Amino acid sequence: MRKRVIWVWVALFTLLIPLLGSCGPASPGATPAPTAAGGATAAPTGVPLGRDPKTLVVAIYSNPSDFDPASNNEQLGNMVLVATNEGLVRVKADNIEEFEPQLAERWEHNADYTVWTFYLRKNAKFHDGTPVDAQAVKFSFTRLVKAGLGMSYILAQFLEDPDSQIVVKDDYTVEFRFEQPTPLFIKALSSGYGAFVISPSAVQAHEKNGDMAHEWLQTHEAGSGAYMLTEYSPNQQVVLTRFDDWWGWEQYPGFRFDKIVLQIVPEMASRRSLIEKGDVDIALDFSPEDLDALAKNPDIVVHRSETLAVRYIVLGQYGPLADPRVRQAIAYAFDYEGYVNNVLKGTAQRARGPFPHKLQCWDPDVFVYPTDLEKAKQLLQEAGVQPGLELRFMCEEMGWPVQVAQILQAQLAQLGINLKIEQRDTSTYSGIFYGDVQWPERPELMAWGWWPDYNDPTDYAWPLFHSQAAGSAGANAGFYKNARVDEILDTAPSITDTEKLCALYKEFQDIVVRQDPAWIPLVERPDVRVLRKDIGGFQANPLYVETFDFFRLYRIGY
Repeated sequence: MRKRVIWVWVALFTLLIPLLGSCGPASPGATPAPTAAGGATAAPTGVPLGRDPKTLVVAIYSNPSDFDPASNNEQLGNMVLVATNEGLVRVKADNIEEFEPQLAERWEHNADYTVWTFYLRKNAKFHDGTPVDAQAVKFSFTRLVKAGLGMSYILAQFLEDPDSQIVVKDDYTVEFRFEQPTPLFIKALSSGYGAFVISPSAVQAHEKNGDMAHEWLQTHEAGSGAYMLTEYSPNQQVVLTRFDDWWGWEQYPGFRFDKIVLQIVPEMASRRSLIEKGDVDIALDFSPEDLDALAKNPDIVVHRSETLAVRYIVLGQYGPLADPRVRQAIAYAFDYEGYVNNVLKGTAQRARGPFPHKLQCWDPDVFVYPTDLEKAKQLLQEAGVQPGLELRFMCEEMGWPVQVAQILQAQLAQLGINLKIEQRDTSTYSGIFYGDVQWPERPELMAWGWWPDYNDPTDYAWPLFHSQAAGSAGANAGFYKNARVDEILDTAPSITDTEKLCALYKEFQDIVVRQDPAWIPLVERPDVRVLRKDIGGFQANPLYVETFDFFRLYRIGY
């Protein structure tokens, strides 16, 4: 199986017209999870804040979905996972093709990439006090693969039989064996999703009916990171507390935060007020107008950085959309210029094809749909579509997906198509998007976003377009099936010649965009964070979107 996740984009921009309907936010049960004490608070030497300077407060826009590495596939839960969990390696922020140690101090492979060996640091501990050792690595990765949950594909694509392929050589040496050359394995291990090492003791202690502690991990974590999850109160806050026994603190001397508080603030206006008053240190998700105003505030810094993230509309390959001409017509109908220029105010660039332009093998000459209602009418007539057709567009209950749905609704109305917009809270929507519900219960159109786990076109494309990645097996929410696309995605991993690989993906991009559309690509989304100017140490990583290395952050002047 092949790959990856997606995103929850809630409240990124203020709506231009009223929302259609109202649903409550996702509300997993509150379960405090204290596990250890935080570090001591140093006396401040900088300007008084009126609150504890060693507590970093971040305003987020919704509840995280869960904290199980095997299932979490949205960025707020991932923000917590990255803070509380670690993998063997990670990519560098300034060069995503280079790796840096995390739980593995060093690694090596044989000449043909069929054996990878990782040597673990000996001073790493889980938050429950047990050691991070080779058995824990084997346990975690075997659990990830066998769980068969949303992120299992991260390693399942390489580890068909983890019991035999993962070999514990000694307490701190673990070996991975493959029948075929597997040069991409280290890239999979560096993913910001899925490939975390978790405590076997914690999982075994909280397992229920063979669920491998999946229920417990909805509201708890079992990692070894710099911070521990010590409180989760849905619709209120997530609290992370410094883990004093983290192996990495000696690399970050001086002021570091004892506590991270993620305040759940759904209203954009409230997030703006909090960051302007200094009641929070960091805030996420604002309209272009708000960002312009915040950038003029001398006490605030607006960080903008490129990502490999694409927003898109899923076109289901079923029901009225089974005929590719109907999908082509919908793609011709969307008002791209209006969305980019009038709604986003030029803050994002239009996507040219399904791949972000920085992804390996992106085709700069891929077909790009113009807005052409006459062409759309012609295609609908050829497909035998009569006026009065009703389609369903399901999306999250606020933010950019609703805007996109409203734009498309107005455009399709001019073609005699009634587009019904159905809004759901994040948890419900994610369950449908990644679930196995079939049409007609499954809507014809949905909005989502995606970025790769690493800079590899197959890693990006397999879970989105391969027929075996439909429903809960991946992120192919439109149940797209094209024999040639499957063939390309199955063949590509064995191709080592870059020119041949990119020739295949040039054909692939033409199929899924023009010949047999799977998506309507919309825009490449930048990563925008708003910080108070006294917060130092922040560095965005193009792959680890909307996460923070909290251990790097500090308050200037203290």
